[in-house]
Amino acid sequence: MTLDLRRVAAFVVIAEELNVTRAAQRLHTSQQALSASLSELERQLKVTLIDRSPRQLLLTEAGKLLYTEAKPLLAAADAVERRLRDVAANSPPQLRLAHSPAITTDEVYRLLDGFRSAHPDTTIIVEQIYPRELEGSLTSGRADVALLRIAPSLTPESSAFASAPVRFDRLRIAMAADHPLAHREKVQFSDLRDQEIVIWAPPGASGYTAFLTALCRSAGFEPRVSISPNQGLPPATSVAGNQRVAFVTERPGLMLDGAVQVVELEPPAYAPIEAVWLRAGLSSWARTFLDDVRAATPVE
Repeated sequence: MTLDLRRVAAFVVIAEELNVTRAAQRLHTSQQALSASLSELERQLKVTLIDRSPRQLLLTEAGKLLYTEAKPLLAAADAVERRLRDVAANSPPQLRLAHSPAITTDEVYRLLDGFRSAHPDTTIIVEQIYPRELEGSLTSGRADVALLRIAPSLTPESSAFASAPVRFDRLRIAMAADHPLAHREKVQFSDLRDQEIVIWAPPGASGYTAFLTALCRSAGFEPRVSISPNQGLPPATSVAGNQRVAFVTERPGLMLDGAVQVVELEPPAYAPIEAVWLRAGLSSWARTFLDDVRAATPVE
């Protein structure tokens, strides 16, 4: 059986709208043509995808399954088509990476070190995203691989995605250069008990925040947290000019033109960098990058 991807794409729009009129408008086609396309797809697959009741359209269990699997399938097909066009145009190979704000551009650069040396002709495109944009970034083809501190819980479409830790960075503490703890070479977890700790999102909305909160609880205290006002910027920026502290992965020393001091945290704790990608349609360059980065030193 040959699956007609055009009919599958049309089905996805119907499934999202659950209204043939609106779906036809989105696709710039007639209702009759769209209904015929759906019927032919069902005939091909030998299943009913949509229950056409008089009042409304409803996805059957088979329809729900196809909708879950269809978007990454279509994304993989688009990615292959895009790479074929690049080959035909003799364009240089491209690697598209996305990363969350919790991973700095310096850390992305270090992750790319081996790949850049081995493949100097590859064009590398890096984009910052929020974790909630992960699935859309991958399925749209904006990114081949997404890098996050803690990969978020994915939707039922998560079976189409794969993930793996690629490195662990040592956590440190950032604070204003005039903070009472800034003169120390090291701070203990217990020193954070009475500090206000800046996080980028509430624990229930961020896997990384939940991870950091759990570290504090394991050290015997409930952290006092506040949400960073600097969304989209590295965590260290949120402590400049105030008396709060933040978990960071930057190296010890002064940063931000001397406004912020980073000190070691004891006992050592490590934050993962996780890579997430579409199982189907992964480019050879993205696969090479993943192989390289997983073969490199896993702890920074």
